[in-house]
Amino acid sequence: MSKMIESERSILLEKTVAFLISENRNSDLSLEERQKIQNRKRYGKILGFLYPFGFFGGMVYSLSALWKGNPVTSFRGMVIEDHANRVVSKSLGRTWGEDYKEDLIRVFPSKIKVFTSLWKNFFLLRSAYRSAGIKHVTEFVRIFRLFHFYIMWKGFFSYYSPSAILLARTNDQKRLALGSVAEEYGIPLIVFTVDQVALRSPAPFEISAQLCFTKRQVLAAGKRNITAVRMPVPSIRTMKLPIPEPGQGVYGLLLNAKCYPAKVGEWVENFSSQHNIKSLQVRPHPGFDVEKLSVIPHSCICDWHQPLDEYLDGLDLVFALNTNAVIEALLHGVPVVYLGGFDPYEYDLHRFVSDGIAYPYLPADIFPDSVIHFYSSESFRVKWNPEEFITDNIEESELLTQLTGSHE
Repeated sequence: MSKMIESERSILLEKTVAFLISENRNSDLSLEERQKIQNRKRYGKILGFLYPFGFFGGMVYSLSALWKGNPVTSFRGMVIEDHANRVVSKSLGRTWGEDYKEDLIRVFPSKIKVFTSLWKNFFLLRSAYRSAGIKHVTEFVRIFRLFHFYIMWKGFFSYYSPSAILLARTNDQKRLALGSVAEEYGIPLIVFTVDQVALRSPAPFEISAQLCFTKRQVLAAGKRNITAVRMPVPSIRTMKLPIPEPGQGVYGLLLNAKCYPAKVGEWVENFSSQHNIKSLQVRPHPGFDVEKLSVIPHSCICDWHQPLDEYLDGLDLVFALNTNAVIEALLHGVPVVYLGGFDPYEYDLHRFVSDGIAYPYLPADIFPDSVIHFYSSESFRVKWNPEEFITDNIEESELLTQLTGSHE
């Protein structure tokens, strides 16, 4: 049973809605770019069509979407909502060993409970919708995706009481809804930081504990009275310097899920011709359709199933688009050259260049001397502090076993 009265639930949901609207408006993606991305999704097309009908149009979507159902993953009485990078799964594996997977259970919420939740919360949702002040179809889409998952989680927790929730912290509407409902039902919420160096805006719901990557993230959580510890990184290595000349060393290219293969191919052609590089080791984003990368010349398209550590082991330098894998490369001691303008995101989306830890590619620079100078400079050494990270999982294991059960 929910531990909140109706007015408290309304305030919490409205706070989550306001957070989602704010993040949408402050996103690095323009509204037009976000709309293009949403229109590629089935739910985006449906909600885009229903946008002129307002709240009742959105509720029509909710009825159809809830009928399909979404599975919930449970582990020893805890609910898990992970991220594509498997930050929660990796943490559980380090703490309990890979055998933890034997205790994973997939459960489909009761449709009767979910639809009952829809009717019980109809006026609550309408009030939250009115409070949103929606100005664009992209906001409408995200709000009703939030409502869809809010109803699903409310229906599920009306009869299932987990001991805790393990949540990958992003602005995905399913995870935001879960965080909001967790506070409503008084369920301990343990969040896992996805960003390896960045700080996210404070969550609109209560967090019991947080697993981070850096001291800076831990301190930021502590200022909000959240118990926080660090998760380990695989290793911390010194920079591979000096960088071999083009044609003598092995250079890589890290792509992301939204890259423009044709634009990337054009850059590779120009760079390879200028520096006599016969083969660039290109790593696609996991799950990317590699056939689309056939337009990239002078390249070896690597298997994205290969562990990232193994890929980085063989490189002397790596070019990278907007991707958090930049941090993995730096921790691996591989100098990174950032490439902007090859995906729909803004230049330097993760602020690695502005933070002084990634070198921006400039065609006029002397290559690779300019990169060597950057990574051997005192300025870089001051800004890139490996002491922010740890390589053992002692902090992580102690917190998880304390909060979720004894170590086995």
